[in-house]
Amino acid sequence: MHRFEADMRRQGSEALTLAMRTVTLVLATDTAAGAAATAVCIPVLAAAARLRHRRPVPG
Repeated sequence: MHRFEADMRRQGSEALTLAMRTVTLVLATDTAAGAAATAVCIPVLAAAARLRHRRPVPG
């Protein structure tokens, strides 16, 4: 039982850490500098994602 509880505490800690990263990113974009950085970075990240997922042209 002790091992199960320790594993559950570890998993809960990891989930909380990941959630706090998301919160930190959201709060960072709520500033003038964060909004400007987001406006610049989002199109760049979208273009990179499109390039990664491009399918070869048949022929």
